[in-house]
Amino acid sequence: MNSKATLNRPKQVPSCASCAKQGRGPFCGLPSDSLTGLDRAKSFGTYPRGQILFQAGSKATGVHCLNAGLVKLTRVGLGGKEQILRLAGPGDLLGHRAVLGERPHDHDAEAMTDVEVCYLPADVISPLVSSAPPLLRSLVKKLVEETSEVEGRLVERAQQRAEERLASFLLRLCGPGDGTARVELPLSRQELADYLGAAPETIIRALAHLAKRKLIRLDGRFVEVPDRSKLTDATDSSAA
Repeated sequence: MNSKATLNRPKQVPSCASCAKQGRGPFCGLPSDSLTGLDRAKSFGTYPRGQILFQAGSKATGVHCLNAGLVKLTRVGLGGKEQILRLAGPGDLLGHRAVLGERPHDHDAEAMTDVEVCYLPADVISPLVSSAPPLLRSLVKKLVEETSEVEGRLVERAQQRAEERLASFLLRLCGPGDGTARVELPLSRQELADYLGAAPETIIRALAHLAKRKLIRLDGRFVEVPDRSKLTDATDSSAA
């Protein structure tokens, strides 16, 4: 979505230097000449309540710095169920994770109230990031990947039954593809329960039930998946 096309131009544009004095935004530590450059490059406007700032899967073309209002960040789980990740308020940056990670957005951003937003194109942010040491840039990308993975697991935990979460975990261990796979469980039953957010006895019952349905075969610490496509169906809440 083209953010600039949906912005309503306000009467007064806030200064990045003023925000920096209040300690409200992520660019507060930049020198005054850099803040002046951001002021020249940004666009500023308002979104009405209900406006989508960006959607999961869309290309990250820039970042939104929220000046006023609230924005809901969500992911859509299985069956199209929406899961709220967090509510962003004044001073929060939106879309930066995708820009820094050089990847599409992995969540939606929707205005919950009328909001005021400073929009900075990615090509304005990129030089600031490029000036950082290569190791730091690599670590930032890694952090983006890990954060996205953790959020995905939180959505699973909130929306899936223990058996479905277990099936998803086993599929991740198996890796991509269809057909048969055999993997060793790297965690004890207690550790697996902690990781999946369930009681150990629940995980034991879930393993037994998946085996009874012939979706897996248990052999000590090893699990064989005869058909990964059938196990995939078990991760869908709508599956029988």
